[in-house]
Amino acid sequence: MIIIWNTPTLMERLHRRTLSDAHAFVYFFLTLMYDYVGFTLAYLGQDGQPLTPWGKTVVFTALALTCFGVLSMFFCNGGKEGVQFFHRYFSLSVVIGIKVGIALYLIGFIPGILHLLIGSSFQYPAWFNYSYYLALNILLFVLIGRRLYALRKTA
Repeated sequence: MIIIWNTPTLMERLHRRTLSDAHAFVYFFLTLMYDYVGFTLAYLGQDGQPLTPWGKTVVFTALALTCFGVLSMFFCNGGKEGVQFFHRYFSLSVVIGIKVGIALYLIGFIPGILHLLIGSSFQYPAWFNYSYYLALNILLFVLIGRRLYALRKTA
């Protein structure tokens, strides 16, 4: 059974090493599909326009952050001595990512609420979206890394 919401239950299954390869593959597949959809939507959103300086910054920072983040996760799991990295990383990234995604969706209502309170149209500055994207990715890596580290200590 795939666990979509209950992080403690998933942590227990990872600790006991009872997550099957088939389940790990489902988490891996969901992660790939999520990334594909995100990159596709970002690409289609450009509508043939050249990337702005902020857009270029996001692209290169995302690449650097992904490389650094995944390597950090590998070492949080114990590096070469770690066990079941893919089982742990992909399953935790899906379960934690769903929760962070819901929070992200809810935060999207802030401009509308500000419009009601202030009475004028509110728009985020260009740097805000970049900073928000960066902070969100760092938060995901921190949350996943903490759990990988906890599992490493109990393995």
